[in-house]
Amino acid sequence: MIFLHRQNNISNYIQNFGVEIDLRRNEQGLVLNHDLLKFNIKYPLFSEKIHFFQNVPIICNIKESNLEELVIDIFDSVNGEIDRCSGGGGGYEYYFLDSQIPDILRISKKIKGKFIIRVSDVETLNHKLIELSESKYLWVDYSQYANFNIKEYANFITNLYNNIDKNLELIIVSPELYDPSFITLIPQMQKVLPYNVSICTKKPGLWSHYV
Repeated sequence: MIFLHRQNNISNYIQNFGVEIDLRRNEQGLVLNHDLLKFNIKYPLFSEKIHFFQNVPIICNIKESNLEELVIDIFDSVNGEIDRCSGGGGGYEYYFLDSQIPDILRISKKIKGKFIIRVSDVETLNHKLIELSESKYLWVDYSQYANFNIKEYANFITNLYNNIDKNLELIIVSPELYDPSFITLIPQMQKVLPYNVSICTKKPGLWSHYV
């Protein structure tokens, strides 16, 4: 699966890809924006964009604490309406990224499998959090793209695979999200990554094996 990065200003329906969006809150409600919000600016409202994401998996990157219940209520409402109109099926599949640990623990008591847990070469794999939240995905960052060594990267991925439940799916962060010049690393990475991972990228055409 390819997840298209930062689809905050989307104006067309997405097909064949997942999406990653950023959520914040202001007096308008839940809005789509990565950076801190400014006053007197109208941001895209989540409720006005949500229909573009139907039938594709959505990664909701939570940029402020305690937004998850608001997102859950919106999805529950629209999924309920879809069920009533269609007789079931065709709803929204969504997950949370970068939620704070207290929020993950609180919400996972009521709803399982919604949280993507972050890991990297400098962030410890939190087995207990994965277990309690019943995570489906791991979000895999890497800190050494500026000094990239393919053998070190391959060892990182291999060690990660050896230490996780094989039911967990990896979402690899494509290097051009850190710096456009790192796009040249993608061919090397594809040689050492397994085919059953997902990719978050701005350049899906460069990840042809994973589309």
